[in-house]
Amino acid sequence: MNKVELYAKDGTLLASWDIDWEICNEISSLTSEEIVFEVVNLLIINLKEETGIDFTPNMVINELSRIVVCGREIDLEGGNPAH
Repeated sequence: MNKVELYAKDGTLLASWDIDWEICNEISSLTSEEIVFEVVNLLIINLKEETGIDFTPNMVINELSRIVVCGREIDLEGGNPAH
């Protein structure tokens, strides 16, 4: 349950990594939009370091169907984390 999982539009798991329980506790008070913002921005930073390419949040979100953080599933329908 102490994981972040990113799923592609076709439902396949793109990436998964473990996170500390303390971070899960902190995240529990955030809105879905705030969680998506935090995860996507961390991903953009890592992608920049790995590839040298600048990605925008919309570029990343538009490639994902959902994000699961500490068991909390957030659907990204059309890039909108409001669902």
